[in-house]
Amino acid sequence: GINAEYGEIVFIFHFASLQQCRQSFDQTLQSQKSLRTLIKLLPVMILSNNCTEYGIKSAAERYLLIIYLSIVLLSSFVGDPVILLASIRHSAIKLNMNIVAIMQHIAVCDMVRSAAYVLPTIVSLFADGWILGYNLGFVHFYLNMSSFQISNILVLCTYNLQAFAIQIPT
Repeated sequence: GINAEYGEIVFIFHFASLQQCRQSFDQTLQSQKSLRTLIKLLPVMILSNNCTEYGIKSAAERYLLIIYLSIVLLSSFVGDPVILLASIRHSAIKLNMNIVAIMQHIAVCDMVRSAAYVLPTIVSLFADGWILGYNLGFVHFYLNMSSFQISNILVLCTYNLQAFAIQIPT
């Protein structure tokens, strides 16, 4: 529908079958003047603004989120390389080598998430809308989802390895 308060067009489709989806897509394609116009309308994330994407309605909330995400970005880009350097170069972390390897993977995954999700989010909050383009919008979404899942799996592996190390000490 059309959200008149924020001056944007958002399409949300609910279909019972693939045939209904194709029919609606064909009708939309015929009603549009060109395929380029339709392609611009498809990705809701890129057409959204900060109010629809993050639920932010005031400038104060937006600036507070910018400050918070900047602290997250700074701590990630400072803390994760420290963990990697301490564990790889200086061997300062004296734990089981498997747990240290998983900690290194979590640190790399956190840096990827910060670069692919937090940094573009800060840029979009400063600009009050998505300005980074169509392709980076998909990279932003999928790297966020995959790095979140991988981090959860790696933390679970850390707990399992610690429990295994307690039962069978080396």
